[in-house]
Amino acid sequence: MPHQRRFLSADGAVEHPLLNAEGYLDSIDRFRRAFPDLVIRSGVELGQPHLFEEAAGDLIDLSALDLVLGSLHTLDMGGGLRAEPVTLYAEHPAAEVMWAYLEEVPRMVEGSDSFAVFTHIDYAARTWPTWDLGPFDPRAFEEGFRRAMRSIAERGRALEMNTGRLWSWVPQWWAEEGGRAVTFGSDAHTPDAVARNFPEAVAMLEHYGFRAGANTWDYWVR
Repeated sequence: MPHQRRFLSADGAVEHPLLNAEGYLDSIDRFRRAFPDLVIRSGVELGQPHLFEEAAGDLIDLSALDLVLGSLHTLDMGGGLRAEPVTLYAEHPAAEVMWAYLEEVPRMVEGSDSFAVFTHIDYAARTWPTWDLGPFDPRAFEEGFRRAMRSIAERGRALEMNTGRLWSWVPQWWAEEGGRAVTFGSDAHTPDAVARNFPEAVAMLEHYGFRAGANTWDYWVR
């Protein structure tokens, strides 16, 4: 079946499953039955959904998941090959890369209905070449960020508040551009980073008028 497609290791000797979607969903169902008082939600972060929604659907039924996040990690700035901003900064003027990122956000939002939350809108700012240009100044790209946020808000999507970096301008501009809902994400790649900076993020979101929902997993809304 599609989600059981396999690829060979470099030496051609070992096969690895591309994605065992049935195993993932079955394990969640098993633990839900074993621990009925524990809320376990399924989900996925889908990169570039406006380009890969169909391919993702071959791997897993996105409608079977509780939450689908949409992220933009790569851009095509010529040549037909997509690359991360950190790579593109070495090949193009930094401002051009940032504007290209912000201009693709509305295209991604318009091009896919499969995701409910746009994640880490500051992704291209994370690897801004500070060694050459100094600290990233969002005000230089404010209209691009606001335009991107408006496109997300107008389609009724939520915006992730990524606690890896607490930028106060993100919830401020999001609220000012009509954003109604947010989620929290620590973007943790190690266990010790799970839920990092959540108390500070809560205080920041409350300052801009967002409030918790009835359940801990609900969106925060204004």
